[in-house]
Amino acid sequence: MENTGICFKWVGLSHLDNAKKPLTRWLDNEKIESTRGLMKTIIIAGVPRSGKSTLSKQLSKDGNYSYIPFDAIVSTSQNLYPDLGISHFEDSKEVSKKTAPFIAEFLKHLVFESISAVIDVYQLYPIDIVDQPALQNVDILFLGYPDIYPQEKMEKILKHARKGDWTEGVQRKELLSYIQKYIDESKIIKEQCQEYGFQFIDTGSDYEEVIKQVILGFKMSNKRS
Repeated sequence: MENTGICFKWVGLSHLDNAKKPLTRWLDNEKIESTRGLMKTIIIAGVPRSGKSTLSKQLSKDGNYSYIPFDAIVSTSQNLYPDLGISHFEDSKEVSKKTAPFIAEFLKHLVFESISAVIDVYQLYPIDIVDQPALQNVDILFLGYPDIYPQEKMEKILKHARKGDWTEGVQRKELLSYIQKYIDESKIIKEQCQEYGFQFIDTGSDYEEVIKQVILGFKMSNKRS
């Protein structure tokens, strides 16, 4: 990673989308400078098994931020208030239309309480963020794997699966169908990121190295702020 003096530019990682372009919506020096000493919210969004939780937890730890796994809120809504339509069983694009205003409203309360947080969320698409003023000055990073083969991704998932993981007991054919769905969603998210100017990072290959570079960039930005 090369320090350009204005923002970060990814070097030597050709699989990162827009690798030679500045991260204008992520790790922006001017944005960091304008919020120095104030609360800060980071949203890590993208498909399951893209590294969202790993990255979010590490950023929370390094920055001393609260970690908010939005899956817990979705599960609560699904179990107690199913009529809201915020559920793991609904189409992620449809849930995103409800998730975006929910997070925007939730963020207002974080600001009021002066809470810095990292929000880890699946059901959120770039197209639904642009109409939410409360999310315009938030650092948002999308992760996905649009170009990997389903079989290859499945092997990686099974290799790193933990005890009690949701993949336990899932037949390979069914797991492949989930992965294909996440690949298709990754492609949509990547296209929307390009259209609306959000940063998208492909974690399909060199997963650990990509996550490590993002964390390194975050630490460097914090040192300069």
